[in-house]
Amino acid sequence: MTTCVLTGHLTRHERRIRYLFEAEDGRIIVDIPPHVFGQTDVRPEQIIRLTGEIGGKRHADRQDPHLRVRYLEVLP
Repeated sequence: MTTCVLTGHLTRHERRIRYLFEAEDGRIIVDIPPHVFGQTDVRPEQIIRLTGEIGGKRHADRQDPHLRVRYLEVLP
């Protein structure tokens, strides 16, 4: 697990706690538990900063990286 900070947009709710996050240089699946959102309402056009740990399951033919979000901040 490696800590990282990403800035971009949540573009799609995949399922349960999984979302598609897009930044200028790519996309990644992020896991955001409900308590991280708190009372914050995030819209697709808003720029947000996510802090969390990169992890993923290894498969025989690929790796499925994703970010486990610990902190979410809506930027002005």
